[in-house]
Amino acid sequence: LPVKSQFRCASSTPPTTPASNAAPTADDDDLEMNKPIQYSTSPAAQWAARHSFAGANDDDMPWFQPHIVTVSSIAFIIYFLYLREPNDIDAIFDQELGDYFDTDDAGKLKKKLQYNTEVSAAK
Repeated sequence: LPVKSQFRCASSTPPTTPASNAAPTADDDDLEMNKPIQYSTSPAAQWAARHSFAGANDDDMPWFQPHIVTVSSIAFIIYFLYLREPNDIDAIFDQELGDYFDTDDAGKLKKKLQYNTEVSAAK
């Protein structure tokens, strides 16, 4: 917005409306700048808040991209859950937690658990 429209010099005569065939003057520009802007016809009416946060138009994604991602994800899941043969790492994951400890260690762990429970209850 021009700065000159914000500050006007005091004059003794009020501004007059020029004839329709006269060239536009600075006062006409001032009057035009002082009119209210209609929101529904301005570009702001079509602006979405997500455009302010996204920075750019995020509608640049091709129409087929979600379909490709979906098909790739399904193929990945089918392969790793059904088609792949189990290996030694899968055998480790299939063991129970108690299989990792000896029976002697299990007794020691139970005693430690009982001791820690008693100590924490005493506090």
